[in-house]
Amino acid sequence: MKRFFGVFVAFVVLFSSLGITRARAADACPSPETILDKLFKQPGNNRFTILQQVSLDGDLCAAVAKQTGTFQPRLFIYTKDGRYAFFGTVVQTADMKPWGQDLVAKYSKLEPGVVANLESLAIHVGTSKTRVIMITDPLCPFCKQIVQALKPFVAKNQIGLDIIFEAMHKGSHRVASHLLCAKHTDFITDYLDAPKLLDAGSAKALTTCSLGTTILGEMGGALQTVGVTSTPTFVLERNNEVITGVVPVQALLSKASGKPLVMPAAPSRGASANRPAQTVGKALDTGK
Repeated sequence: MKRFFGVFVAFVVLFSSLGITRARAADACPSPETILDKLFKQPGNNRFTILQQVSLDGDLCAAVAKQTGTFQPRLFIYTKDGRYAFFGTVVQTADMKPWGQDLVAKYSKLEPGVVANLESLAIHVGTSKTRVIMITDPLCPFCKQIVQALKPFVAKNQIGLDIIFEAMHKGSHRVASHLLCAKHTDFITDYLDAPKLLDAGSAKALTTCSLGTTILGEMGGALQTVGVTSTPTFVLERNNEVITGVVPVQALLSKASGKPLVMPAAPSRGASANRPAQTVGKALDTGK
């Protein structure tokens, strides 16, 4: 049987907590750069930057690595003999909690100037001082689910959203432009309903304007510079930490505020729903 260098990407891997509970200096581990050179067959490769290296109890090594052109660091695990390596999640079997997330979070932050630029372009929904930049595609179904779940928190002024559009799906550019140009009395509701406007009978309801197209282009340019590759992506304005992918809403809001948040009570039947205020960067009129 041929010997081979095993590569496992984006798998959840379970290890005994006895082997990974303590991280120490990476004195017994080969350099992660050497392993990545083998992995990508590019000696001296510049595809990844190693941010931190640690040695785990047992036969495992770990490093936090950031890929060129992206801002989200990843946990890179490999064996001390260099035969096996993977990017993914390591779970401690004693408590089933992921290991190493604190290391990743330590480097998952944007520079203040980058965050300020995104804020200047965003649609600002709600007036809460606890704010999250949400990078979203208006046709992303997972983004829609999260916005729906966040709606009562925004209505109760427990969280504010700063929306940045990244048009990745077919038709997303038209819908995003519409949301930037149209006047809104309730932006979140309009956001949730906007995909319906792509239907043949409703396409004429899509609003366009030159300023909206310009802002959408500036949003895309800013995200390309940062290295955003997926939606939803969140930036916590409290500490500039970046979170990618679908996350539990309670966890997101707790991280955004630095304290647990209580789910708002549902409005009584017949009661008027609170409509959060909304403004947009570049002073685009959203019918605030």
